[in-house]
Amino acid sequence: MTVAADFIVAIIDRPDDDLPRLVFADYLEEAGDIARAEFIRVQCELARLPVDHPDRGVVADRERELLAAHKNEWKVPGLRGKQEFRRGFVEVIKTTADWLLAAASQAFATTPVRELRVYNAGHDQIEALARLPGLERIEALDLSNGLGYGGALVAFFATARLTALRRLVMRNNILWPNVLEQLAAAPATRGLESLDLSGNPIGDAGAAVLAGAPAFAGLTELIVRSDELDFADCIHATGTEALARSRTLTRLRKLDLRGHYVGDAGLINLATSEFAQPLVELDLSNNDIGVLGERGFEELVGSAELLNLRQIALGGTRNQVSVLAARELAGWDRLGQLERVDLRGAQFGSGATEIVRESRWADRFVLD
Repeated sequence: MTVAADFIVAIIDRPDDDLPRLVFADYLEEAGDIARAEFIRVQCELARLPVDHPDRGVVADRERELLAAHKNEWKVPGLRGKQEFRRGFVEVIKTTADWLLAAASQAFATTPVRELRVYNAGHDQIEALARLPGLERIEALDLSNGLGYGGALVAFFATARLTALRRLVMRNNILWPNVLEQLAAAPATRGLESLDLSGNPIGDAGAAVLAGAPAFAGLTELIVRSDELDFADCIHATGTEALARSRTLTRLRKLDLRGHYVGDAGLINLATSEFAQPLVELDLSNNDIGVLGERGFEELVGSAELLNLRQIALGGTRNQVSVLAARELAGWDRLGQLERVDLRGAQFGSGATEIVRESRWADRFVLD
């Protein structure tokens, strides 16, 4: 093993530590690779600097200059698709299953890959993908629109060593509730903190699985947008009742159920239960809220459970805000703690928009 390879091993073994990267930068500079050494230092500095730091703009400009001049030579050779650098090295790979399998040994041996997005994965590639070297280092995995139907995903997660996995995205994978239940039993899902199942027909039965599976106890973010599912495959008030009663999802800070059919009953279930206490963000856009009256808004505004809420989205063309609902929202005593009440696209009754705009906390509302 070469000296450079020894450095790479140390960087891979200590992915959160800047020291091995900066020591490698010193080695590269002594070896004459000035640009690569500078790039590692620049990106490490950017990662440390606060967003509003006065030096950030200059450092970011230099990062762009170095990438423009050298990006292709620093990427994983032979790997097509998108590669993103963080703190000097490729940490994010977005590519097809074919390209990943062809260059996997090089990719995982020479870079501290932590995030992986795999496109166009087929049934015949499941076993090879599950055996990829370095999967145990992957913290974020996106398999959206891939691996065929649910059974293929179950097979993948049953064998893949994903011991570091914290964020999982599986949009539009045709996951039914029974498949979700099997995935919840896989060791790889036990450490999840963020889960995105948007576009999957899990329905109310799937919501019950999410609410009760011990594997999901660590979730702080749950995104299950409808993405134009059929009515029967969406989440309704029954599904929100299961979520509201959950004794498992006690750490959830973000819940996104955009585009389902939870209605006023669903809003009430979620907003008035202990389930809501840790929530910081709640998105119920396009959910038939307000269609049958103002009770959902009344219960929302009167809830004592929304202790940590900072952002709520209640817009979309299938949500309706009457004059009475607008008055409830405009007089909400929690508006002072909120950062954003997104009502864009909602159907407002005559005069309702003006009530919101004239609220003492009008700056909290986002309107069209």
